[in-house]
Amino acid sequence: MGHHTPGPWTIQDLGHRLGYPNWRPKAIRCAHANVHLATVGNVDRYYEGERQEANARLIAAAPALLDLVERCAPLVRRCADTTVSHDPLVDLDRDICRILNTLR
Repeated sequence: MGHHTPGPWTIQDLGHRLGYPNWRPKAIRCAHANVHLATVGNVDRYYEGERQEANARLIAAAPALLDLVERCAPLVRRCADTTVSHDPLVDLDRDICRILNTLR
């Protein structure tokens, strides 16, 4: 698979921004190397509070989610190969392949 920074990734609260108590940017960091990977909510104050935190959690979970999809893909493929073409597993297999191909 791709050469992304390995997980786990963690979230660091960067504190209040420009005096706005609800504007709290988050840094996404590589846990084992303490490397800054991304900042969430640093540019615009539009998404404050819960959305910023939820976005940061989603990004930080990316390595674990990718690992899960990679491990499930062969099972879904085997099941999809034995079903009829209108089965939801066929659609799931197609979507998993599409996602994994964008990451290669």
